[in-house]
Amino acid sequence: MCSPALLAGTTPEEVLKTGRLVDSSMDRLDWRRWEEYYPGSTGADNAHLTFDTLESAIVAVKCGQGIALVDAVLTRDELLTGQLTRVHAGRIITGGRYTLVYPKRVKRSSVFSEFLDWLEQEVPGHPRNSA
Repeated sequence: MCSPALLAGTTPEEVLKTGRLVDSSMDRLDWRRWEEYYPGSTGADNAHLTFDTLESAIVAVKCGQGIALVDAVLTRDELLTGQLTRVHAGRIITGGRYTLVYPKRVKRSSVFSEFLDWLEQEVPGHPRNSA
């Protein structure tokens, strides 16, 4: 994904070949996986801008600093409002997941139960939403 301004006057393919690749982890694992899934789609000499959090990478991309591989669930609002745009239709499978951790005593709370119900409704592909 990138800022729509980054695509002005060029093509998505060209941006992938020449643009700065924004990394959300110091090991640059996502872009290495991308190259395995889509060989040759990025340039041989793309510059990198590396962060240690996904949130920082998203902010950088919204500011036009490059292209990032970010979770579409986390950037849904930015995509819907046009702050970010997809550069490529491809996806990678990272094996990562999100886990909600909470104290046992909270689970009995009706407010927390309502929150969990809402969260399950909001998460695309959640088993309760796929039926």
